[in-house]
Amino acid sequence: HDILRSAAHWQGLAQPVQVVYRHAPLPIIELTLDAASDALPQVQAQTDPRHLRLDLQQAPLMAAYVAADPQSATCYLALLFHHLMSDHMTLEYIVAEIQLLLSGQSERQAKPLPYRNFIAQTLAIPAAAHEAYFREQLGDIDEPTVPFGLL
Repeated sequence: HDILRSAAHWQGLAQPVQVVYRHAPLPIIELTLDAASDALPQVQAQTDPRHLRLDLQQAPLMAAYVAADPQSATCYLALLFHHLMSDHMTLEYIVAEIQLLLSGQSERQAKPLPYRNFIAQTLAIPAAAHEAYFREQLGDIDEPTVPFGLL
């Protein structure tokens, strides 16, 4: 999938661009767990996205963390995605594809569509059409919609 080989670049450019690389190896980081503590909380703590960062200019915008539970035969996989490349629906799709691969049914995977098709479709709609749509949808709002009384 193109999005899994993408990065964002903006330095020295008039506007940010998404670059799709031919190859973008997935970083796989092996975690070490303490045998004296439960494994899952350790994996969760070591892969907490509040403490980890992904470089937007380095494809892929994701990383895999693996850990073996020293108390059992359980292995853990934690996937860290940047929100620019994945949402909940994308994650469900990726997990479904992983399950097909693990069950030996990779031939059932849908053929991915090139990202350039999406870009071409997006660019085919004039910016004025987008603006007109949102003006029609939001034109009757005459005051800020700020939550929690922040204004």
